[in-house]
Amino acid sequence: MEEKNRIVIDLKALILILIVFLVLIITIIVLSINVINKSLLIKENNIIKSNIENEEEKNEMADNIIKKSGIFPDNSTENSTTENMNNVIDEKEYPLRETIEIKQHYGDEYYIIKDEYKGEYDLQYISNNQKILSLMDECSQELIDYNKYIELCSKLKIKQKYTDSNFKYLFIFYKNINGNSMNAQLAAVTYENSCMNVYIQDEESNDEYNSNKAYVIVIPTKKKISTISTKSAYTVSQFNRIIEEDEVNKKMPEAIILKPIIYLYPTRKTNVSVKLLRDDLISCSYPKYKNKWEVIANHNGDLVYKHSGRKLYSLYYESVDEYKYTIQDDGFIVKGEDSIDFLEEKLARLGLSEREAEEFIVYWLPKLECNKYNYVRFATKEEIEKNMPIEIKPMPDSFIRVLMTYKGLEKPIQVKEQEIVTPKRKGFVAVEWGGTQIN
Repeated sequence: MEEKNRIVIDLKALILILIVFLVLIITIIVLSINVINKSLLIKENNIIKSNIENEEEKNEMADNIIKKSGIFPDNSTENSTTENMNNVIDEKEYPLRETIEIKQHYGDEYYIIKDEYKGEYDLQYISNNQKILSLMDECSQELIDYNKYIELCSKLKIKQKYTDSNFKYLFIFYKNINGNSMNAQLAAVTYENSCMNVYIQDEESNDEYNSNKAYVIVIPTKKKISTISTKSAYTVSQFNRIIEEDEVNKKMPEAIILKPIIYLYPTRKTNVSVKLLRDDLISCSYPKYKNKWEVIANHNGDLVYKHSGRKLYSLYYESVDEYKYTIQDDGFIVKGEDSIDFLEEKLARLGLSEREAEEFIVYWLPKLECNKYNYVRFATKEEIEKNMPIEIKPMPDSFIRVLMTYKGLEKPIQVKEQEIVTPKRKGFVAVEWGGTQIN
């Protein structure tokens, strides 16, 4: 009996030992798993941390690249951010000669870029976002205060670089009206008394990946500015192309004022004489001009030439362009294919009737449409008078004179839009239109 009890006790002890051993094994396994999991977690955290640091580094690099290039995607929510704003503005002035070389060509000055401008400014581009582009005129420049600067940055969704409210900011906006992409460069900024001269070079881009449709240039200044003059700067290659084109144009004959025709609309049938006061410049005329034209004019514009009795509707002449028209700071840049819409709208504003405008367009349209682009400017009445003063008796109540000057271009140039004042047609109305090509 005692032997049996001992065996039972030994068996229980063995079972207890096995249980303790199993508990120990399980504890070791659990601890090992925890250690492994902790090790994996630490490794994963290190990887995540490394990725975050790499991503932050990438973002910082991207921000630096964007800041240097000035190119900002206009659909980004970060466009109007004020991060990395410049609180310290370099007020140092740089002489024009450091970045620009002035060259003379056919009596005109050209500003040729020879080095990068180091002064303080901000250049940013706006991509093909019609909603944003439609908010601004084609070309504008304005000296604004700090609050207006903030407002325009928000409006155009561009980054605000400056935060100093003690400065004024020259805000220049230009968009390419033909929709092509473009590049721009600020070449120089100079001050003459209260005038601020800004030299800008821009051109269309041949890069198919370039989507820049407009640019903004911001220049901080503490100067007292009353006048802003924007001047075109050129790269060496652009200047060389100008010289080549002018060498070709130099071989062309002397400029002629083409197809001026004169309409007469008295209030009733009237004997009218028309005298061209610079008849030495006349190269062609119909009826043949001798001292003066004498006609009987009806209120509807029909004429009878008194010398021959021939019925006419206008008087025609051509003359040498003694005034020498050139490309000015103002005018219009028109694609050749858009010439009809342009002429219909502008001729109406210049005071021509639909019949007069039709005859103008029929004559000049082929000359404009054959060019990729055209610079067009309508001469002032004073300029026309200098080239060909006209004396009409009896004196008209309204004398409308339209002279279109134009030059074909391979690419658009930046000009201020010419202001047009519409004349009134009242009483005895005389109308003249013509044009000339700028050589």
